[in-house]
Amino acid sequence: MKIQTMKSLYVLAKKTGITTVEGFSTVLVSLVILTPYCGFLFDCGCTWPWSGLESHCNIHDPLAAHQCPWCASLLSGVVSSAAAVLAALFVSTHVVNSFDSLNRPLFSVQLPVSLAAGLSAFLVVATLTGWIAGSLQDYPVFIFQAG
Repeated sequence: MKIQTMKSLYVLAKKTGITTVEGFSTVLVSLVILTPYCGFLFDCGCTWPWSGLESHCNIHDPLAAHQCPWCASLLSGVVSSAAAVLAALFVSTHVVNSFDSLNRPLFSVQLPVSLAAGLSAFLVVATLTGWIAGSLQDYPVFIFQAG
Protein backbone atom coordinates (compact mmCIF):
# COMPACT_ATOMS: atom_id res chain seq x y z
CA MET A 1 0.00 0.00 0.00
CA LYS A 2 2.78 2.46 0.86
CA ILE A 3 4.62 1.83 -2.41
CA GLN A 4 1.43 2.51 -4.38
CA THR A 5 0.89 5.77 -2.49
CA MET A 6 4.46 6.88 -3.20
CA LYS A 7 4.03 6.04 -6.88
CA SER A 8 0.78 8.02 -6.98
CA LEU A 9 2.47 11.05 -5.43
CA TYR A 10 5.36 10.76 -7.87
CA VAL A 11 2.98 10.55 -10.85
CA LEU A 12 1.02 13.56 -9.55
CA ALA A 13 4.22 15.55 -9.12
CA LYS A 14 5.37 14.64 -12.64
CA LYS A 15 1.98 15.56 -14.16
CA THR A 16 1.82 18.93 -12.46
CA GLY A 17 5.49 19.76 -13.00
CA ILE A 18 6.08 20.11 -9.27
CA THR A 19 9.51 19.05 -8.14
CA THR A 20 11.22 19.14 -4.83
CA VAL A 21 14.00 21.27 -6.32
CA GLU A 22 11.81 24.39 -6.46
CA GLY A 23 10.52 23.91 -2.93
CA PHE A 24 13.90 23.08 -1.42
CA SER A 25 15.64 25.96 -3.19
CA THR A 26 12.99 28.46 -2.13
CA VAL A 27 12.98 27.33 1.51
CA LEU A 28 16.78 27.35 1.66
CA VAL A 29 17.08 30.88 0.25
CA SER A 30 14.19 32.09 2.44
CA LEU A 31 15.89 30.80 5.58
CA VAL A 32 19.21 32.40 4.60
CA ILE A 33 17.64 35.83 3.99
CA LEU A 34 15.27 35.70 6.98
CA THR A 35 17.64 37.19 9.55
CA PRO A 36 19.07 39.98 7.37
CA TYR A 37 15.51 40.82 6.35
CA CYS A 38 14.67 41.10 10.05
CA GLY A 39 17.54 43.58 10.36
CA PHE A 40 16.25 45.48 7.32
CA LEU A 41 12.67 45.66 8.60
CA PHE A 42 13.42 46.59 12.21
CA ASP A 43 16.94 48.09 12.03
CA CYS A 44 17.75 45.82 14.96
CA GLY A 45 21.20 44.57 13.99
CA CYS A 46 20.28 41.10 12.69
CA THR A 47 22.46 40.16 9.73
CA TRP A 48 23.57 37.32 7.44
CA PRO A 49 24.26 33.89 8.97
CA TRP A 50 27.98 34.14 8.15
CA SER A 51 28.20 37.62 9.69
CA GLY A 52 26.81 36.81 13.12
CA LEU A 53 23.10 36.12 12.52
CA GLU A 54 21.26 37.65 15.50
CA SER A 55 24.38 38.21 17.64
CA HIS A 56 24.24 41.97 16.90
CA CYS A 57 20.48 42.24 17.47
CA ASN A 58 19.24 44.78 19.99
CA ILE A 59 17.74 41.97 22.11
CA HIS A 60 21.26 41.45 23.44
CA ASP A 61 21.51 45.10 24.56
CA PRO A 62 20.06 45.49 28.07
CA LEU A 63 19.97 49.28 27.61
CA ALA A 64 17.91 49.19 24.39
CA ALA A 65 14.64 51.07 24.78
CA HIS A 66 12.87 48.69 22.38
CA GLN A 67 13.74 45.17 21.36
CA CYS A 68 13.29 43.54 17.97
CA PRO A 69 9.72 42.21 17.69
CA TRP A 70 10.73 38.97 15.97
CA CYS A 71 13.67 38.17 18.25
CA ALA A 72 12.12 39.30 21.55
CA SER A 73 8.86 37.40 21.11
CA LEU A 74 9.11 33.71 20.31
CA LEU A 75 5.47 33.67 19.22
CA SER A 76 5.70 36.55 16.75
CA GLY A 77 9.07 35.39 15.44
CA VAL A 78 7.96 31.82 14.80
CA VAL A 79 4.54 32.73 13.41
CA SER A 80 5.96 35.43 11.11
CA SER A 81 8.83 33.25 9.90
CA ALA A 82 6.70 30.16 9.42
CA ALA A 83 3.98 32.05 7.55
CA ALA A 84 6.52 33.66 5.22
CA VAL A 85 8.44 30.44 4.52
CA LEU A 86 5.25 28.40 4.01
CA ALA A 87 3.85 31.03 1.64
CA ALA A 88 7.10 30.93 -0.33
CA LEU A 89 7.03 27.14 -0.45
CA PHE A 90 3.40 27.04 -1.58
CA VAL A 91 3.87 29.64 -4.31
CA SER A 92 7.09 28.12 -5.62
CA THR A 93 5.67 24.61 -5.87
CA HIS A 94 2.02 25.15 -6.76
CA VAL A 95 1.46 28.41 -8.56
CA VAL A 96 4.21 28.53 -11.16
CA ASN A 97 4.21 25.87 -13.86
CA SER A 98 5.87 26.44 -17.23
CA PHE A 99 5.20 24.03 -20.07
CA ASP A 100 6.28 23.76 -23.70
CA SER A 101 3.98 23.15 -26.68
CA LEU A 102 4.00 19.40 -25.94
CA ASN A 103 2.89 20.02 -22.34
CA ARG A 104 6.26 19.02 -20.88
CA PRO A 105 7.59 20.96 -17.88
CA LEU A 106 10.27 23.49 -18.76
CA PHE A 107 12.58 22.93 -15.82
CA SER A 108 15.23 25.33 -17.14
CA VAL A 109 12.65 28.12 -16.98
CA GLN A 110 10.58 26.79 -14.12
CA LEU A 111 13.26 26.81 -11.41
CA PRO A 112 14.22 30.51 -11.70
CA VAL A 113 10.59 31.59 -12.14
CA SER A 114 9.43 29.44 -9.22
CA LEU A 115 12.25 30.71 -7.04
CA ALA A 116 11.49 34.35 -7.91
CA ALA A 117 7.76 33.89 -7.30
CA GLY A 118 8.34 32.05 -4.03
CA LEU A 119 10.79 34.65 -2.74
CA SER A 120 8.39 37.43 -3.72
CA ALA A 121 5.70 35.73 -1.65
CA PHE A 122 8.20 35.37 1.21
CA LEU A 123 9.02 39.09 1.16
CA VAL A 124 5.36 40.15 1.01
CA VAL A 125 4.27 37.89 3.87
CA ALA A 126 7.37 38.65 5.98
CA THR A 127 6.82 42.38 5.52
CA LEU A 128 3.14 42.13 6.43
CA THR A 129 3.70 39.91 9.47
CA GLY A 130 6.69 42.04 10.51
CA TRP A 131 4.56 45.18 10.40
CA ILE A 132 1.86 43.44 12.47
CA ALA A 133 4.41 42.17 15.02
CA GLY A 134 6.04 45.59 15.29
CA SER A 135 2.69 47.36 15.68
CA LEU A 136 1.47 44.96 18.36
CA GLN A 137 4.69 45.40 20.33
CA ASP A 138 4.90 49.20 19.83
CA TYR A 139 8.27 48.92 18.09
CA PRO A 140 9.13 52.42 16.81
CA VAL A 141 11.13 51.45 13.70
CA PHE A 142 9.89 49.70 10.57
CA ILE A 143 11.92 49.66 7.35
CA PHE A 144 14.22 52.36 8.70
CA GLN A 145 11.38 54.80 9.30
CA ALA A 146 10.58 56.10 12.75
CA GLY A 147 7.10 55.06 13.91
